[in-house]
Amino acid sequence: MRAPLLVACLLSIVPSVMACGDDPDPRTTSDGAASDSATLPETGPGPSDLGPGPADAGPGPADAGPVPLDAGPGQIDAGPGPVDSGPTGTRCLQPSDCVILPASCCGRCGVATPDDIVAVHRNDVDDNRSMACADPVACPECAAPPDPYLIATCVAGACVPVNLHVDPSTECASTDDCTLITNECCGCGEVGLDRAVAINRTMGSVGRLLCGEMPPPCPPCVPVFGDLRAECTMGRCAVVDP
Repeated sequence: MRAPLLVACLLSIVPSVMACGDDPDPRTTSDGAASDSATLPETGPGPSDLGPGPADAGPGPADAGPVPLDAGPGQIDAGPGPVDSGPTGTRCLQPSDCVILPASCCGRCGVATPDDIVAVHRNDVDDNRSMACADPVACPECAAPPDPYLIATCVAGACVPVNLHVDPSTECASTDDCTLITNECCGCGEVGLDRAVAINRTMGSVGRLLCGEMPPPCPPCVPVFGDLRAECTMGRCAVVDP
């Protein structure tokens, strides 16, 4: 009687064990239909719901604030530049504005020499003498005629002294090269040794030194040199008084 009873017990246990090994989907019912109460686990927001991304990172370099265009005055507006093209008293517009003076107080008996010379505007002669003789100096009591070969011209707005003794305009190879002129623009009338200069007729441009780039109109007269003549002496044109 025990054997049939044991078999019946085993047969009742096997369906229970098989039912435990099927591991049915908890989301389905016993008939395979989806359960109305089954839901997916909440995993939080995905990448598309992570808040503003780099595209909304705030204003970039294009909105970095106003560019400093008004940085203050620069070198372009440096103010007026130097108008004075030379030392005080040497400003000029044309050669006739300038005169020759000794650089020292006394010069050689009151006149300039090749080693003691300055050119100033004719309106500044008194100021120049006041500065040159600022310290009391006892000048010799003598007088000498001016050297006509020392002239003043205007270069780039400044009075400049010129020594014709060493200028190319007075070089010569023979007396035929030389001619007489006056040491001033539009010189005419009777001319003595204090105004006569001998130059090479084909070299240099003394006329431009004396009259400038735009010579003024001269009166209808000519210089008269009397017995003076021009000779070539030791390679330089010289004025000779017989």
